Amino acid sequence: MLYEYDDPTDKMWSIYVVKSEKFDKVLVERWRGNMEGILIFAGLFSASLRLTAFIIESYKKLSPDSGNMTDALLAQTSSQHMDIANGTTFDISSPSPANQPSKRLRLRSS
Repeated sequence: MLYEYDDPTDKMWSIYVVKSEKFDKVLVERWRGNMEGILIFAGLFSASLRLTAFIIESYKKLSPDSGNMTDALLAQTSSQHMDIANGTTFDISSPSPANQPSKRLRLRSS
C-alpha cells in the first residue's frame, strides 16, 4: 500500500514505509517462531530439573543410611575388642545392621 503525498520527495518515504513494514512483519514472525522454540525448551528443561531433583531425593530415602550403619558396626567392633581384651567370648551371631528391616516406605509402580 503506497501512501500519497503532495511533495515529490515524500514518495521516497512512502516506499520506505512499505518496505520497512514488510521487513518488520518478517522479522516479527521469525522472533515468534524462535520464542516458541525457546519456551518449549525452557519448559522441558524445567521439567527435567524437577524430575532429577525428585529422583535424587527419592533415592536418598530408599538407600540405607550409611552413618547409622557405620556407628553400629563401630560399636560392635569395639564390643568385640573389649570382650577379647577381657578374655571373654563374644557372640558372633548378633544381627548386623544391614539385616535389620528398613523402616522406609517402598513404592511400587503398577
